[in-house]
Amino acid sequence: MSIQAASNSEKPPQEDNYQPPSSLSSLPDDVVLNCLARVPRSDDLNISCVSKTLRSLVRSPELCRLRSRLPKKSLYLFYHFHQVSKRCHWITLRRDTMSIQAASNSEKPPQEDNYQPPSSLSSLPDDVVLNCLARVPRSGDLNISCVSKTLRSLVRSPELCRLRSRLPKKSLYLFYHFHQVSKRCHWITLRRGEKMITSTHDYQVEQRSCSLAGLLTSPHFPTFYSSGVSVGSEIYFPDHGWPFPSTKVRVLDTRSGTIRMVPSMKVARWAHKEAMGVVDGKIYVIGGTYGKNQVEVFDPETQTWEFAGEEKVQCNSRFSASLEDKVYMVDLEHGRISAYSPREGINNVATERLIEHMNCMCVVENVIYACFKRSGLMWFDTKLKVWRRLIDSGGKATLCSFNAGKMAEYEGKLAVFWTQINTNFVEKVDIRCRIIALDRVGEEIRGKIESSGSVATCSYSITLSHCLVVSD
Repeated sequence: MSIQAASNSEKPPQEDNYQPPSSLSSLPDDVVLNCLARVPRSDDLNISCVSKTLRSLVRSPELCRLRSRLPKKSLYLFYHFHQVSKRCHWITLRRDTMSIQAASNSEKPPQEDNYQPPSSLSSLPDDVVLNCLARVPRSGDLNISCVSKTLRSLVRSPELCRLRSRLPKKSLYLFYHFHQVSKRCHWITLRRGEKMITSTHDYQVEQRSCSLAGLLTSPHFPTFYSSGVSVGSEIYFPDHGWPFPSTKVRVLDTRSGTIRMVPSMKVARWAHKEAMGVVDGKIYVIGGTYGKNQVEVFDPETQTWEFAGEEKVQCNSRFSASLEDKVYMVDLEHGRISAYSPREGINNVATERLIEHMNCMCVVENVIYACFKRSGLMWFDTKLKVWRRLIDSGGKATLCSFNAGKMAEYEGKLAVFWTQINTNFVEKVDIRCRIIALDRVGEEIRGKIESSGSVATCSYSITLSHCLVVSD
């Protein structure tokens, strides 16, 4: 908490009594542990972010042992009954059990007719608790292990790892197409596995393609600016239909790797001007025509199209994303954001006009992110109705990624993809991926690059078209 001045001289000016600043890292580990033992457990997560040394000390069993040996304080609340009683009654509140206990110096304290003892996770069978913990992100394991010895042992048990491995996993699909006419659909699948992108994070990468024979109504699949959504393990694409609008919609079954057509829409639309979003498991298609038209909704279970209502709306959207039961769209002409809700209809959000080109847009943890050609990565503040720049963990706007072609949410993080010329083969390009962890700090959102590397090498004439996440 001091202000230091420096210059480019060899030796900075020092006063006669100058002493270098000290920190916890300069103290012995046993001294630091004794200090940390007196800090509330609720601050462990923040402390572990300061340095690797403090992180290892916070997670050490020695810290738990020291905290258990510290004197504990309990709160006693005494009460008495209105009738004459020869007994003393009290309620005890203490940290160790995280519950309120009632007691008296009688053999059996008075109980009400509907009295039930307090329940907690510790009262449930271990297999039930493990199934609950398996659905909690691994980032919360440290906090959970501090609650009790029982939870600590369950968090560290191999059974928890086995249950988590059997949960449905999510995979990220990155689609691309060649500039020449092709009768195949190509994509890259990214999922947790054994193959490595970098030396610290494991992702399994797989390149696949499938035939479009009999499904092509236009020579382009899919277009760079067209929309696409995922429902469960299926991905839905609108037909390009150039130079005419189309009612066709294709769906990729990621489990079988095949593409089929679904029933046609009621209204012909241009794929590069329409918005698609998912609300309550149903697909909403908005705009895509020159004039006003009704919104259509597709039910994947019944495989039927219906009009969402009588209201006719006009929307020419290049990018769209689903958030909080609404479909957010970016207008092609003015760059402003509008939102469609099945209950409220369309609402033009009072946002600033975008004066630069947007490359891509997605939603991560209920926040809209976009990449702009000059400003780089930004996020949309739904309260102030403005775009704000994504900064790094140090508070500087260095996470630009101006050349990001596509991006999507993956495991609560931002996955950004772009193409880059291969340094060894001039006629080939690398498809590169950057995984960015996001953290809200006050009114800002900060990002930290967790991994960055090449996921595939392709011929030079490709364009990234869609980036979506599905449940396997």
